[in-house]
Parts: sequence; structure tokens; C-alpha cells
Amino acid sequence: MFYRAGNKSVERALSRFRDASEQYAPTRLNVKSSSNVDRIVLASVNVPFPRIISIPTIVRTFQSGIVEKHWLGHLQRFLEELPDRIKKEFYWKHDITQQQISHVEKLLRPDSQATNEIGGPHHDPVSHSRRTP
Repeated sequence: MFYRAGNKSVERALSRFRDASEQYAPTRLNVKSSSNVDRIVLASVNVPFPRIISIPTIVRTFQSGIVEKHWLGHLQRFLEELPDRIKKEFYWKHDITQQQISHVEKLLRPDSQATNEIGGPHHDPVSHSRRTP
């Protein structure tokens, strides 16, 4: 009956499939879902750089309050270029507090004197790609 040719048999099969999928559809729970926010963040912050930052590195930076110099550009792009809605969802999903956000924002300000919490070699994507003789 399923393989029979004709529009009615196809419509009937699709109807049965829809009914079965609705019957066994998972119930939506109010929990943190794995949305596309991480993909959006990675696509936005990694674009101009040859070195790729990961989600765990971004989360660890906010939670520890220690910014490694080679991630400065990535984190500045995160704070400056992502829409607030995406940043808020990211913070919520990864349990990053307002205090942690404020601390990292303070460290990344151009006029910040808090260089003791920024460590590691700085990675400049422009100078890395050009070599002068």
C-alpha cells in the first residue's frame, strides 16, 4: 500500500508519517539548549585571525578573569562586534556572571592599566602574515 503509485498513496503515507512524528515528538523542556550561539560566536571572533579560539577558551577567560595576549583581538571582537542578544545568550548558556563580564571588559579597554592580568605573547594577525627582510 505504501509503494503504490499515485498522489493519494503518497499523501496518505505523508499523513501517517506526520501523525507518527507528532506522537513521538520529544517534549520541550525549559533548559539551556544547545543553540547556534556558539557557532555564531566562533564565526564572528575567528574571522580575521589565523589562530582559532575555542568556546572553552572564551568561557575560561571570562570565568578566570585572565586574558592571554594572543586572544586579545578575538575577545575585543566578541565584546565590540557581536549583538547584545547573542552575547547575553552566550553568557547565560555558559554561566558567566555580570561581575566576570565587567572585569574582562575593563581589562580589554584601550586605556586599561591592568596589564598584570594579561599574559602570554601577543599575536598580531597583520604582522604575522607579513615578513620583512
